[in-house]
Amino acid sequence: EALLARTGLPLVAKPRRGGFASHGVCLVGSEVEVEAILAEAGHVFQEMLPCPLLDASIAAWGRIRGTPWRFAMQSTDHEIDLLIDGAVLAVALSAGHADGSLNRDIRIVEEPGQRAVADAYGRVFARLGHVGPLNLQGRLLPDGRYVPFELNARFTGTMPGKAALGFNLVRAALRHWGGEGMPALPLAANDA
Repeated sequence: EALLARTGLPLVAKPRRGGFASHGVCLVGSEVEVEAILAEAGHVFQEMLPCPLLDASIAAWGRIRGTPWRFAMQSTDHEIDLLIDGAVLAVALSAGHADGSLNRDIRIVEEPGQRAVADAYGRVFARLGHVGPLNLQGRLLPDGRYVPFELNARFTGTMPGKAALGFNLVRAALRHWGGEGMPALPLAANDA
């Protein structure tokens, strides 16, 4: 109460223990949010110190636009990576823990719902004449259905992790279009 009386809102709330890399840190902009964080316990509050760059960042997304996904949200995302040239040449199905836009803990998976979507999208995009990589980002639902929410006609930033796991679609593309022929996938880890 003394801090609020002295500085007003917004405040910064931080975990008392175990915080690192801004995990658990919140920008508190209303008394309702202050009460919610106080009810959780385990946080300390500090004054929001002036910084023109931070002020501009906060103003850019504004409270009315919702929580910025890049900084705040964690999820388990499932990706499909395809390499297409008249037909599907290679497929990598993966899952990983996402912190906003950054993925970690990537693993190769074999989920039937994800495989069915990979096959269907691969056939359609090949028939439409797409040539090159195709990435589908989505979510595997509890009932086993895979629902894509983003399509990218490119290699994504998760490709180095998949290459390290033996699914190097970049190398496969270079070999395919570079005239060396398409190696069988999955590629050996030492081929990454």
